[in-house]
Amino acid sequence: MEGVPRLPMLSFEVKRSPKKFDFAGKLQQLIAQKYHEDPDKYMNEIHELEALRASAVYASMDFNGCSTLKRYYCQLHFIKNRFPWSPSDHKLLHFTWQDIATGIQVSVPDIDFEIACVLYNIGSLHTQLGAADSRTSSEGMKISCTHFQCAAWAFEKLLEMQKEKHEGYFRGDLGREMLTFLSIVSLAQAQECILEKSMVDQRKHTITAKVAAQIVDFYGEALKFLSGTKEDTPVADTVNSSLAKQWKKYVEFKMGFYQCITYLYQGLQTEDQQQLGARVAYYKAALDKLGETEKLIKGIPKQEVK
Repeated sequence: MEGVPRLPMLSFEVKRSPKKFDFAGKLQQLIAQKYHEDPDKYMNEIHELEALRASAVYASMDFNGCSTLKRYYCQLHFIKNRFPWSPSDHKLLHFTWQDIATGIQVSVPDIDFEIACVLYNIGSLHTQLGAADSRTSSEGMKISCTHFQCAAWAFEKLLEMQKEKHEGYFRGDLGREMLTFLSIVSLAQAQECILEKSMVDQRKHTITAKVAAQIVDFYGEALKFLSGTKEDTPVADTVNSSLAKQWKKYVEFKMGFYQCITYLYQGLQTEDQQQLGARVAYYKAALDKLGETEKLIKGIPKQEVK
């Protein structure tokens, strides 16, 4: 496996909630108002919910933390479906989270905002776990791939929420352009793991070439959202300039690198088919693209390249 290139993966920061939320008082009030029951009967469950939120907000950066976030995410959906929420009920619940892109604390009286922020953290933590694995074993490649696929699911789910809700808090790090960028990068990195496995398993050259080409397409699409060639506000205008530059360097480098891999395996494919002229053309294209890519890697710190 030493001959298989394993490039560093991008991971994304989780959101933080700087304020402790008083679930006990708010839910007691809702239980008394909506069901005319004694809310004290449910104090054990309410305190468990408060403890779960505290653990989720400061979730550990490991599998246990990911599990905690998902349990809290499910509990939030249970609460949302259990209580018949009205606009006045939402005003009781002000959830506060920090916008990663701006550093500004955003407070919203809507449980869906809490759900969105937790879902964002599920996606971000999956990218961190996927990037942390060295992928030196077949199992490691599969695990990393699963993490990036789960991250893409979380960001796609947020995009679905945005379409349904049309709320003003879906901006900044929860904006459509940002979420789309995060989703595409996660899918690209999942595909990188598949490519590594394909190369290790020595699958057919045509299959490996197609997998590599898909990675190039993903990163090309991500670059459009990052640079603003789409008809949207570019992601680079949402995050700080140094982070935007770092992401751009990685995306451009990986596009070039995996284009080299694509040409290489297309050349190997044509060699299998005894198309010697096409083989030479593909190998030359790979060599030329490699020269361009070598210039791009100069902008990436050496310690970040495996």
